[in-house]
Amino acid sequence: MVEPIIWGTIGAILLLGAYFLELFEHIPPENKWFLIANIAASSFLFYYSWLLSNAVFMIINGVWVLGTVYEMWKVSKRPKRR
Repeated sequence: MVEPIIWGTIGAILLLGAYFLELFEHIPPENKWFLIANIAASSFLFYYSWLLSNAVFMIINGVWVLGTVYEMWKVSKRPKRR
């Protein structure tokens, strides 16, 4: 079994990497790769918190996943620019 810290580390690196790319305007927040990175990162962090039985952290990351999936759905419904 993979150690829980590995899941948490992967999630944190993905989340912070995506955040800093958006913060320094290398990618817009509507970018599909930014949203995918957020979904993946919060999913890893959700699993990490589940392994640690940390309910508060599970709720935070579960809501983060759902909110980002919703944002991705909204972005996918927008008309494409040419």
